[in-house]
Amino acid sequence: MKHNTKIIIDSTSRILYASFYIQGLYETFGKKNVSFGRKHFKNLPRFHEPFSFNHYFAFVRVHKGKITRYIVDFCDPPDINKNAYEWCDIYAKINFDPTLAAHNFKKLQVIPPSFGIRIWSLPKTIFLCVKNLIISYNAMPISYYKFMQDYWQQYQRLPIAQFLGNFEAQKENYVFFASTLWTERDNAQETNGYRRDFIKTCRSSKSLEFEGGLYANMKHPYYKEFEEVIIHKTYAFPEFLARIKKSIMVFNTPAVHKCHGWKLSEFLALGCSIISTKLSYDFSRPLIHGEHVHFISDSNEIDSVIQELIAKPDYRKKLALNAQGYFNQFMSPKEVIKSIIG
Repeated sequence: MKHNTKIIIDSTSRILYASFYIQGLYETFGKKNVSFGRKHFKNLPRFHEPFSFNHYFAFVRVHKGKITRYIVDFCDPPDINKNAYEWCDIYAKINFDPTLAAHNFKKLQVIPPSFGIRIWSLPKTIFLCVKNLIISYNAMPISYYKFMQDYWQQYQRLPIAQFLGNFEAQKENYVFFASTLWTERDNAQETNGYRRDFIKTCRSSKSLEFEGGLYANMKHPYYKEFEEVIIHKTYAFPEFLARIKKSIMVFNTPAVHKCHGWKLSEFLALGCSIISTKLSYDFSRPLIHGEHVHFISDSNEIDSVIQELIAKPDYRKKLALNAQGYFNQFMSPKEVIKSIIG
């Protein structure tokens, strides 16, 4: 199948968000069989729809003369892009709202969330950026600067291999959590509140050495409200990831638009002991409380679950191993592509 199949990716795609899936296409079909182009995407109306750059990317599979069109919707909100849905044969969607099932989207496939990864060396990143800019010059849905910036952001991430492996916490009491203080958008205050409560609880625990907080500057509209947990230090991504690997537990809560953010996927890939509030949208297969993740219903449970995880290293290890096992089985780049292609 690999030798008879060609994958062509829309050259106007947002590479940072598509990188996870491109890695899966490389692993499934081989790099030599995956390329970029515009020929197959001229009927996909993106030029006059700037938000499409952030909403989805498209690719086609050419196998034995048959062309199959795919959309991967990596957007935070649960909405379906009408033009993309009409264009494609398969529409793969993260953050799928189960209430939309009543609309009978027959082409729809629910996929788990992903995260940005580095897939190319710096020379390859520059080469493909310039090449795809030229190919897409008259079809670009966003500014050329933003298009080029996206390739650089892809390179600033880390390869998928850096997220996989068995990582043992180096200290029995170290917890790291750092995130951005969100502004007023869907679910922002709930997200900020949960994160603040986790940080405050960790800081007040005599059993833990805590590092982190919520990043914001003094001009942020909620600076005063969350001042007690605000930090001004930013972490380069390799530094951020190194601290996550050392942490004996991590905290997840749906972010803006109630989406499953990159952090949850990263935590599962890394094999972390995850505390999480209730998830808002469907996974292709459910994460089970006490097996893959420890779910909480509200902030009042944060202290008790932290103490439980401190006192029960075997439970932490169980959660960590099962989390990474879930990722490897259902969420790795190759497994997600396999689920989409069928």
